[in-house]
Amino acid sequence: MAGDASWPVRKAVMDVVTAAVSPVPVYDMEPLVDADAPYVVVGEATSQPWDDKDDDGQKLTLTLHAWTQSDSGSSDQSVVGGKAVIDLLAVVRAALHRQPLTVAGRTVVQVVEEFTTVLRHPEPQEPPSMHGVARYRIWTAAD
Repeated sequence: MAGDASWPVRKAVMDVVTAAVSPVPVYDMEPLVDADAPYVVVGEATSQPWDDKDDDGQKLTLTLHAWTQSDSGSSDQSVVGGKAVIDLLAVVRAALHRQPLTVAGRTVVQVVEEFTTVLRHPEPQEPPSMHGVARYRIWTAAD
């Protein structure tokens, strides 16, 4: 049986997203210091067996968080509202949803976006921050 796919899949997703959103930084779980938006965080994860007596597989989820800041002094709604974070999530989706993902020792069967949501940061900030959340499900099988 192959080992756990959680870290290799996470690393592969981080590499793909980093290339896609460059020069926007991508962090594992959270920035080490206060980071200026925009940035992306590869966050919460789940893993479930997806196997049988002959084949080893895992079904994983990864939740990605995108953060942007609004220009509250602007009259352009695209920089005041959620457009920037929606655009950032769209770049991530184009890089991951139903796209091939290379993971050593694994065959990635499919990567699917499960949902996205956009929220205003719950604490009042200046400038206002927008928070986008997207969860992806990844099915893997051992090579």
